[in-house]
Amino acid sequence: MVSGLKLLLILIEWAVQLKRKDEHEKKQERLRQARADPVNYLRQFGRVQRTKPDESKDPMHSSRTTTDKHDGQ
Repeated sequence: MVSGLKLLLILIEWAVQLKRKDEHEKKQERLRQARADPVNYLRQFGRVQRTKPDESKDPMHSSRTTTDKHDGQ
């Protein structure tokens, strides 16, 4: 009975270590991808968006307000 429990614990520990190794390898791959091409990596998460050619000329979008439109009163 005791040896069966020890075997079960060894198998569980082995499975946990295997899972950690897999997660570590996936993390390392994501880091390599982020270092190689940060724009495309961030674009996956919506952090970087493509700009249209006409938007690059106007740094402020028309939907944003500026301070000169309000006199503060």
